[in-house]
Amino acid sequence: MIPERCALSFLVDDLPIHYYQAELLLYSLQRFTTFRKENIIVHCTDRVGEEFVDFLRDEGYEYKRVEPYLDGKYCNKLTQLEYFYERGEDLDGVFLVDTDTFFLDDPFVSDKEKFAAKIVDGPNPPLPVIERIYKEAGIALPKIVHSDWLTQNDVTVATNFNGGFYYIPIKALKRIGDLWKNRAEWLYAHRELFDTPAQAIHVDQIAMSMAVVLSGVPVERVGVNQNYPIHIERPIRSLDRKRGISMLHYHREIDRFGLLNERKVSEPIVIDAIRKANKTVASMPRSRFYAKFRQSLVRIERPTDRLNDLEERVKELAASFPPNTRLILHGGTPKTGTTTLQFFWDEHREEMLEEGILYGEKDGVSYAPKHQWMVSSLKARDYEGFLKRFDGAARRRKDAEIHTVILSTEGIYNHWWDYSAEAKNFLRILGKYFAMEIWIWLREPISFAESLYRQYLKNPRIKEVDCYGRDLSLDDMMRDEWFVNHLDYLGFLEECHELFGERGIKVFEMQKDVLETMCEELNLNVERETVHRHNEKLDCTLIDVLRIFNRHEMPIKEKSKLVDILYGIEEQFGKYFSDRKLCNGNPHKIEIAVARQLDVLEREYKIRF
Repeated sequence: MIPERCALSFLVDDLPIHYYQAELLLYSLQRFTTFRKENIIVHCTDRVGEEFVDFLRDEGYEYKRVEPYLDGKYCNKLTQLEYFYERGEDLDGVFLVDTDTFFLDDPFVSDKEKFAAKIVDGPNPPLPVIERIYKEAGIALPKIVHSDWLTQNDVTVATNFNGGFYYIPIKALKRIGDLWKNRAEWLYAHRELFDTPAQAIHVDQIAMSMAVVLSGVPVERVGVNQNYPIHIERPIRSLDRKRGISMLHYHREIDRFGLLNERKVSEPIVIDAIRKANKTVASMPRSRFYAKFRQSLVRIERPTDRLNDLEERVKELAASFPPNTRLILHGGTPKTGTTTLQFFWDEHREEMLEEGILYGEKDGVSYAPKHQWMVSSLKARDYEGFLKRFDGAARRRKDAEIHTVILSTEGIYNHWWDYSAEAKNFLRILGKYFAMEIWIWLREPISFAESLYRQYLKNPRIKEVDCYGRDLSLDDMMRDEWFVNHLDYLGFLEECHELFGERGIKVFEMQKDVLETMCEELNLNVERETVHRHNEKLDCTLIDVLRIFNRHEMPIKEKSKLVDILYGIEEQFGKYFSDRKLCNGNPHKIEIAVARQLDVLEREYKIRF
């Protein structure tokens, strides 16, 4: 049955993730199904904001506001059916779906007169609980069947369906709708029949189970291809590997890039379906709600007692500087001319000091004149050590009239996801007593990812980062959390905004010379004779050789020597190498991963690559 004569309804509450999920669901319906737009009804609780309602109006979707029902959360979906009670002439039936679903094809039911749904994924709530509820309600227990997941004790009743997908024939709609509400109200008043309060989230589900039994409506059990759960890795009974997946039910398996997660899925046809969905998400011209969804993910705990005690120390340190001293923490990103800037600042230290700009004394540990101690102190939560090193790095502040202090290490960005909430709040306190700015340069993501990939292959192995010095393809690297973190420009910027406010971060794009940009920003007038230091990239043939060596544990000195030899080969014989692309199709995967955030970077930060 093609759903041209069917309606579809889902419910949205006032949650940033709901708004974004609804946007994705509507886009999938538009792209892959034959539902008529006028038959798609979005039910919104009365808490939903006007911005979302405006979106529905702009897109031409009908909506209806409803009051929260019973628990005000899971049971809100019971309010959807009444809207369709008067539409018996022009509809065959109604599909009710969850907001966290994504269609890749029309749903299919073989008989428009039958109620259709998929059996629950797992036996939730457990069968003894269902038996107790049915007995107390005085309803004959339906047939005992297997749930969809292959687990121990995986039995339930034949009408215990997953609530992410219901088809209800129009002729039985009012009967089922009235019974569903009646049973839900009764069960909600008898929640003690569940073993635990947590099980009571299934009130709506078990109420529908009882409503279907009492209605006498014939039932069709659809397979998992029409309602595939990707949130738990389990073998599934009803999967038909000869048919495609028409609907993905992803629950909260949506990542920070706004894409569906495939990490818990092993079935090839499901992985293909998820990738098709993500390709579609990336192709959306614009997302109205991805930015708010990302902002909702920012969760930085407030300062601990330990930081409260340290605040007085920060205040004292700030008082030893001129009032309103500008503190610039230059944090990279890696591969954006960071080393060039560091050598320039180091070589022009005296000239800058004459203009009131102090570049902190280098720590002497690394090749580049930078301040790697900031990273080690923040990772170790050694804030006293941080302040001591800061004090020492800026020791010449009393020798000149300064207004700006610069500290630099790409490790601010490189290790951002390693820092604890406490460490980030320490930086917040620092920004409270200095006119602090985080400076960051962003590079076009595909070239950035390729450059990082090459660097990570060249790096020696270390315990803290699994992907360093390994035999990994770029595709393998895209599955590594450490690597993918570095493509999350937006996550870094959102957290910095939360910590330091709008004025606390300056974002530059790699569109022109970094030295020129820096000098303009600082109003710095010095000769720029510093030689740019580029990390030359290895040809793909030599990358293949490097990966072979990376299969072996290698001392740091030997690894460094190997990389130097490969660069020597590149210099001597590079003209004989083919112009093979490093990514071999991977740019497409990177583009999909970053597509949604690029839209936000352009609108919110004026960054356009």
